Amino acid sequence: MNTDEIAKALNLNEITQASVEILDDVVNSYEIDNENDYKLARRNITNIINKGQRVFSETLADIANQAQDPKLFNAMSQMIETLVKANEQLVELSSKKAIREKFEDKVDSLSSNEVIQTENKTINNNLFIGSTAELQTLIQNLSKQI
Repeated sequence: MNTDEIAKALNLNEITQASVEILDDVVNSYEIDNENDYKLARRNITNIINKGQRVFSETLADIANQAQDPKLFNAMSQMIETLVKANEQLVELSSKKAIREKFEDKVDSLSSNEVIQTENKTINNNLFIGSTAELQTLIQNLSKQI
């Protein structure tokens, strides 16, 4: 039984070059959105850190020292804790980006090798969208027909 018969039995459409191009466009727009989101998040976290440090050093520390109020010293400790958390988030964001880039590089190298190996071959790929129960029912119906 060839793959076209399987695709027909499962009511699946063959993946065409146009489908691949549409998927590539979706992936590219997702990558651009990811990069923009990363830049925005990094810029926001950096701004929060810079403003927090400026407020802490220029305002809060002076007021707390002059007033000698325990509530102000408590506010200072909370500000320090918040700044530490923001720095941790910045480091975590950068490390996640580095991990994602390594993963994408590996996927890209696998994809480019696959393209080289399959340049002169016809590839019939099918994609089934549904639950495993639906797939199992289709396969059982197909096996009854054979």
